[in-house]
Amino acid sequence: MKKYPYLNSSLPSEERAKDLLKRMSLKEKIEQMNCSGCLFDLDEILSSFEKNVDKVHGEWYWFKYFSLEKLKRMEEECVKRSRLHIPAFIACENVHGGALPYTTIFPTVGCLGASFDLDLAYKVSKMQAKEIRALGFNKVYAPNLDLFRDPRWGRCEENISEDPLLLAKMASCIVKGIQEEKVMATVKHYIGYSSPESGLNLSPMHMGEREIREFFLPSFASSIEAGAMGVMTCYNVMDGVPVTISPLWMNKVLREELKFDGVVILDYGMSGIMKNVMGISSSYHELGKKLLLANVDMEACEPLCYNYDFISCLKDDDYYLSLIDKSVYRILKAKFELGLFENPSFELEEIKNKVGTEEALHLTYIEEKEGATLLKNDGTLPLKNNSKILLIGPNANLAQLGGITYYAALEDYKYKDASSEKAITPLQALVSRFGEKNVKFIKGCNFFQNNEEEEKEIIKEANWADVIVFAGGNNSIGYSGGENGGKNNPMMKLDAVTSSEGYDNDDIGLTPSQRRLFDLIKGLNKKVVFLVYGGKPVSLEKELPFISSLLMCYGVGARGNLAIADILLGKINPSGRLPFSIARNVGQLPCFYNHYLPKGNYNNPGSLSKPGQDYVFNSSSPLFGFGFGLSYSNFVYDNFIVNYDEENIKVSVSISNDGPFDGDHVVLVYGRCLEKEYVCILSKRLIGFKRIHLKNKEKKTVEFNFTKEDFSYIGIDMKKTNPKGKIEIEIGSNKKELFL
Repeated sequence: MKKYPYLNSSLPSEERAKDLLKRMSLKEKIEQMNCSGCLFDLDEILSSFEKNVDKVHGEWYWFKYFSLEKLKRMEEECVKRSRLHIPAFIACENVHGGALPYTTIFPTVGCLGASFDLDLAYKVSKMQAKEIRALGFNKVYAPNLDLFRDPRWGRCEENISEDPLLLAKMASCIVKGIQEEKVMATVKHYIGYSSPESGLNLSPMHMGEREIREFFLPSFASSIEAGAMGVMTCYNVMDGVPVTISPLWMNKVLREELKFDGVVILDYGMSGIMKNVMGISSSYHELGKKLLLANVDMEACEPLCYNYDFISCLKDDDYYLSLIDKSVYRILKAKFELGLFENPSFELEEIKNKVGTEEALHLTYIEEKEGATLLKNDGTLPLKNNSKILLIGPNANLAQLGGITYYAALEDYKYKDASSEKAITPLQALVSRFGEKNVKFIKGCNFFQNNEEEEKEIIKEANWADVIVFAGGNNSIGYSGGENGGKNNPMMKLDAVTSSEGYDNDDIGLTPSQRRLFDLIKGLNKKVVFLVYGGKPVSLEKELPFISSLLMCYGVGARGNLAIADILLGKINPSGRLPFSIARNVGQLPCFYNHYLPKGNYNNPGSLSKPGQDYVFNSSSPLFGFGFGLSYSNFVYDNFIVNYDEENIKVSVSISNDGPFDGDHVVLVYGRCLEKEYVCILSKRLIGFKRIHLKNKEKKTVEFNFTKEDFSYIGIDMKKTNPKGKIEIEIGSNKKELFL
């Protein structure tokens, strides 16, 4: 091939993309705007090449029944069969590790949020991208920036936090970690996807523009500022209009205000949903025009709109053809920036040293160590190393890894050495720490059925045990994303999947089988340590009085259960703080800490024995609020100082570890305006945080610097507005008011 300028790697990506674009036919351009892969397996694609029936697309996504050798051949064939030698994006999910057979599985992202550790977020995402790139993938659909709002929604386990500041800061670190490894980060789901009506996936969301801008937009803004190269749209409707084609959110906000100049891709199947379910447009050709007008660059996972028929209808329409050129330019520029023209594939011999390494596996332990959140402890924890443990519950001998994970069971154990098969279970972890003679395991129930014979065994063995450890919560095993779940999920044949995409719930408590098992053990007069597994919270309002110690474990990843066992043993001092609020029951939803005021009126909580107001028979406060988390140590705050002038606000506080353990501690700073123009004030708002380590009896002073912008809000004109008047700063139980 002649040495065209676009093949010169020393030229800027923009110049190379422009040069290549002008050499492409309209057919080649529309092919770049398509993503496929989940509709075919590798054998089908390679077979089509052999028959000279090219399946050339701009992007391929995740492959079932693939070998690394075939994937490498497919990538090389795609370049070879492209007239201009254009490489493809090869994409996979990466919510908490690549959803591929051999990649390291990390704890679910709520655990990362609970750590409040930005450096850890960077290290974890960089490691994930390193593995993914070594396996031949160059694009991920991550990070997930949906704000946690509804625990009924199965996909909330993919959410880092309900707090916009924590989510925004983590988003920036994750994007940087991914893209430093020459993997394209595609942030999702833009925007407002995580607050669906009734908690049901794909349902409309009901929220005004101000609330979206105040709470949901900051994480997308920070990730774009950090250089995110891709954005994936969402499925939801806002005020009757699909966000995917909204002129406000797709053009005015994303492209103009946030200045995003990267690649926008539809979430999978959204074209068909808009046309056939929502009734948008009379034809796919008309819908395709709307997508172009919304600056949507790529369609997935089937070319219903962006196809050869579509361009034949547009061949004389210079305006729409110019929109196609803009989209293809953005796609090409991203491929040049990733270095795909120079390195379109991968080297098989490098995989062993880059995937599933001891360093990566240890990071899964560190993430769980920092994120696991102690919610109640009456002194039962930590346990003595010779404690006799009766381990029960549906998660007792499962490595509850979370959804959007590659599970070998989904492909009939074709990959018997997949990472999912090597993950450590609670039973294995407890035996490794306390010894086989001190641990007895009786499951008692799965996620929807009880076993009466095992219940009898539990009653019998309870006399032997010093403590009962109940491993409960949710189940996402068997779900890996998209078409790789649902009716094909082998877990659904024998058990219930209670969380992940398409697995929503009308209750936020334990499943009925777990409630029955808990009711059985609460009358046995034994200390109960309850371990909540799964990426989303479980409300234990009725069970809490009978629980001695409660630990939120999240989805644990490859070695997370070893960290859980070390927390129970006292080798780790728990330090996680809840990244979301846990409601008392489903009637309290939505439940998040940073709401507009007022919320209720009387603050006179009721009970079944004494009715009250606002809720007649219950409290309106959450069971556990955002930021809550206990330790084995007692941390004391004092010497709270605030100094400020017209530009800067300096805050310091001294923190002492009164012991008896060394430990990490997360310092949270809240700040809010007490006076606004037109817009209601918030109940509370996180403006800063730091993770510190204190030895037993050690004292440290922690400092924070803020400006007026840290207290800004979305004004009546939908623009950021700095405060004028009183503000409040809060650390621990300390509060101070200032006048700006």
